[in-house]
Amino acid sequence: MTPGIPNGSWQLYRKRGLVRVRERYSKTRYSSPLFLSKDIYYKLKKHVGSKLSKNDMNNGIILIIAFSFPLLLLIVYYFWLSKRKKRHAESLKSDWVKFEKAISQKHINGIIKYGTELIWNENLTDSQLKKMKESVGELVIEHSELENLRILIYNKFLHWNRDYVGTA
Repeated sequence: MTPGIPNGSWQLYRKRGLVRVRERYSKTRYSSPLFLSKDIYYKLKKHVGSKLSKNDMNNGIILIIAFSFPLLLLIVYYFWLSKRKKRHAESLKSDWVKFEKAISQKHINGIIKYGTELIWNENLTDSQLKKMKESVGELVIEHSELENLRILIYNKFLHWNRDYVGTA
């Protein structure tokens, strides 16, 4: 029997979102805290609130971790993309010079290596792609090893020149 609660006692557990209250004659009813008398409700709230405050701290920490972890991943991904973009911008000029040198010397492995690097470079221009398409297209007839590079160049060309549905 808890002092201050008339006609019975109460237990600290919830069933189906309702507070279990024992009343006179050992009848048990389930009631929302809104239907309890005010003094019983406030005593329950005080007792239950003191027990839940420790769990609320754990829930707060869990929420902070749950929201900060994806944010941290997003920030790391953004910095990785920016570093990659810088690296591509720096390597474009040197890769283009090496590619043209390999074309002039007809060095097949160099053409494949630097051509592939240029195709995957984000900063490749349309004019450079057209020059690559012409020069590799001429050499594919003599050297079948360049077929994969020709396909990569063709796919990049198609990707840049695709039509978007719904645009006029």
